[in-house]
Amino acid sequence: MKEIMPSKASDMSDRIHANMYIESCIKTAKTFVGTVAGIKNDLFIKLRKRDTPDGKRRFIPLEWVLSVEGDTVLLSKKAETVRRRWLTKAAVKKHLHKIHKSQSQSKP
Repeated sequence: MKEIMPSKASDMSDRIHANMYIESCIKTAKTFVGTVAGIKNDLFIKLRKRDTPDGKRRFIPLEWVLSVEGDTVLLSKKAETVRRRWLTKAAVKKHLHKIHKSQSQSKP
């Protein structure tokens, strides 16, 4: 996964809140993907567990958000792609650790 930079993603995180619907939006076709449980570190959308096939916590990078329309988050990827590439809690933790480490190393 491409590294997500906090400054770009945080602009969108202010507009997304719990209980919003998440849909893939390819051309005019919209497909339900899940429901927002919250935002993680201004970088990821946390999905409700009941919306995932295995009932486990999954995350979607905010960089996949195309737009927010009312109470719906529209994604720029197909629903199948989102479900195949959404992240586990462990993957998000690893990604956040990498960001923290790179930020620590860049400080004088």
